[in-house]
Amino acid sequence: MRYALALVPMLFLVSCGGGREQRVVPDVRGQRLDRAERALADQKLDWREEGTTGVAALVRSSWKVCSQAPAPGKLARRVILSVAKSCGRKPVPTVSLAPRVPWLDGTSLEDAKEQLDAAGIAYSVDTDDGDPVLVDRLWTVCSQTPDGGTQARFVELRVSHDCSDY
Repeated sequence: MRYALALVPMLFLVSCGGGREQRVVPDVRGQRLDRAERALADQKLDWREEGTTGVAALVRSSWKVCSQAPAPGKLARRVILSVAKSCGRKPVPTVSLAPRVPWLDGTSLEDAKEQLDAAGIAYSVDTDDGDPVLVDRLWTVCSQTPDGGTQARFVELRVSHDCSDY
């Protein structure tokens, strides 16, 4: 009977939403914990921290909010803050190097195109006599610019039916 009486107020709070209505969650990521708490309190939001422990948790300004749930701009009653002394540095963007050009001299144009497409390298095709290329496998790569082994994003292919002149 005692447990049943204890459940009545709890059920009342749950049905009323805990006494707080949903509010728009502000973005507190990257802020000191004391400032983030102030911003959440101004919005009349409840919050809980994850990551603070011991006596060090008493100095709120020495902790930083690394992430939050729910995301900023969402409606919520409570926000969970993931905090740490330092959230770490943002990763430095990597510079992608141009792919290495394959050696294509003497291969069929069909094979050369497949290799360049697989490597993500753009190309142009020029014929020695200005004829249009209709069937790739009937043409041979006589020369290329730049040479194979170099890094590039674009290759010019010079093709012919007979590469003996090159």
